[in-house]
Amino acid sequence: MQLTRCPSAAKVGARKLSRKLVVVRAQVDSAAVGSKVERWLKTPFDILAFGPRAGAGALLSVPERLQTLQSDVEKAIELLQDPRPLEEKQTAVLKEVEDTLVGFLEKGATVESDVLANVKTLLPPEAANLLNEFIPEPPNKQPNVVHVEPVEAVPQPPVTYYQADVMANQPLR
Repeated sequence: MQLTRCPSAAKVGARKLSRKLVVVRAQVDSAAVGSKVERWLKTPFDILAFGPRAGAGALLSVPERLQTLQSDVEKAIELLQDPRPLEEKQTAVLKEVEDTLVGFLEKGATVESDVLANVKTLLPPEAANLLNEFIPEPPNKQPNVVHVEPVEAVPQPPVTYYQADVMANQPLR
């Protein structure tokens, strides 16, 4: 974190007022923080659905979050009293916020998938197929697929073992 002071002076009438501007720049390791949320922002539809998904997940998580409220407050107080540098504290808070946000997104996407599945059952097959084209699967429902080059398999003839073959490979006594 970098603090910069920029003095500026402004004259008002005959008096001189002095103001100081404090600029705070936060430098965060972008590789560590934000990587979990990044996969939720891949397509334009994901960007549009980000808020509603997070909101629905947050609403579903209210009872759980109320139960852990006291421990969350204790964690925040411990972090404030922690002697670590401010940058480390900032990174810890951002990671915690990211984990919470991803949890909300996952719950919201699950509700979204369930609602869409119910709507698709009521629609004619053509309309359901169009809906599948316009609305992609949420990131937590997409399988992690590794693209592999297709390889032509050459069929092998079956191997048949006869008694003479087995006896030929037996050690002599």
